[in-house]
Amino acid sequence: MVLTMWHVYGSQTESPLNTAIDRFNSTVGKENGVTINVVSVTSSSAIDKALAASANGEPGAEELPDLFTAYPRVAEIVGTDHLLA
Repeated sequence: MVLTMWHVYGSQTESPLNTAIDRFNSTVGKENGVTINVVSVTSSSAIDKALAASANGEPGAEELPDLFTAYPRVAEIVGTDHLLA
């Protein structure tokens, strides 16, 4: 199973989040057949716009990712039914 993830922490040369995801993919994820495929977005405003476009089904928008990082304001944009607490 491959899970897609959008986050804003990938533009750094050595992103701690990407390092943790790589570790997961090569250990626990590999053992359980789960891979997280990261798609980095360079700013919180860009990820907010991309999530809104996806949630609203705008033409050309990507499907909502399985996982994403965002500020709480995004809950209203994507709808709480797309969130885990």
